[in-house]
Amino acid sequence: MIVVADSGSTKCDWAYINSNEEMVKTTTMGFNPFFHSAELIESELKENQVIMDLMAKANAVYFYGAGCSSVDRNGIVEKALKAVFKNAEIIKVDHDLTGAALSTTKGEKGIACIIGTGSNSCFFDGEKVFESVPALGYILGDEGSGSYFGKQLLSKYLYHKLPIDLQKDFEMRYQISKEIIFANVYNKPNANVYLASFMKFISDHREHPFFKDMIYKGLASFINIHVWCYDNFREVPVHFVGSI
Repeated sequence: MIVVADSGSTKCDWAYINSNEEMVKTTTMGFNPFFHSAELIESELKENQVIMDLMAKANAVYFYGAGCSSVDRNGIVEKALKAVFKNAEIIKVDHDLTGAALSTTKGEKGIACIIGTGSNSCFFDGEKVFESVPALGYILGDEGSGSYFGKQLLSKYLYHKLPIDLQKDFEMRYQISKEIIFANVYNKPNANVYLASFMKFISDHREHPFFKDMIYKGLASFINIHVWCYDNFREVPVHFVGSI
């Protein structure tokens, strides 16, 4: 049985495929070695009943995740996977961009973009993945992502720049305050996931002129930085995956 995992910072989708191409799927929290230890990953996996029921049958595990872009960070995830899938002969941890490229280009040349909690892009030449610009994370980058838009929404709210109809709806839905926002952004872990959680509010009001302009500018910024950086962007397909 082969296990394939696709992990962002918010959630991780797992698929178990047997020799008859029958598939079982499950979902866990997202695992990012920038923020999560091997012990935490192992503990969370063992809380999932589907994973526990099938872990002994897995002989190959392929994990594609956010933050898995160096040997050291990949080792954190690999350690956790080895502790859970003890019978697996193959455990491979790679960047989520590699997973995005393999799943969208189908072996052809193309640009693969991820826009979820964070954002990133790569060029796939049919065999290897190449990044022209680095992913800078939710503080310095992640243009067009959930954390990017969530940060803009919260700053506009705190600066009293939201239109009054959006402000009233926002306060009614979240019962929020500056103190609550600051605690989640500056004092608690996974601030990027917290910021991205407000994308649901933006999506629900995406036809509002205020958010239409915000979304357009945010996605234009992503295209400018993460797609136009490839010289051949007009010549190859550009693919997108991710919750946003």
